[in-house]
Amino acid sequence: MIDVAVEDGGVAERLAAMGDAVRAALAQATQELADQLVAAAQARLPSGPLADSIAAEIDADAARATVGSDLPYAGVIEYGFAGIEQVRDSLRLQSVAFGKPMTPREVLVRAHARTVAIPGRAYLSGALDDMGGDIADAYADSVDGALAATE
Repeated sequence: MIDVAVEDGGVAERLAAMGDAVRAALAQATQELADQLVAAAQARLPSGPLADSIAAEIDADAARATVGSDLPYAGVIEYGFAGIEQVRDSLRLQSVAFGKPMTPREVLVRAHARTVAIPGRAYLSGALDDMGGDIADAYADSVDGALAATE
């Protein structure tokens, strides 16, 4: 067994400072990358509720970000859907019958099942793919910069 003892108290502080500096640099890089991903995903969508709902949640301690939407249809837009959808009873304002205009009136649309095929529109995963190697490069640069600053 080899024992190593460091007599210089400054080394321990420097090593601790490196860890703190690297953690801070990674947290900063995570925030910036998450903001870029949110902006890129929003740019792939028309303006509206889905684009407005895309947000990032940052866990700075773990250098982790979760980017997404809490809207119930966000996954259908991202990944698509093919299958049978159950439609509830509803009232609809009808203003055209057999291709001819008519006095608008409410009509009951009874519950029914319909087959749908909605193609996916990869707004979030597409934006992430576009960022590709930029993510790894940003993290490497932030660590290099933090280590250089502690020397």
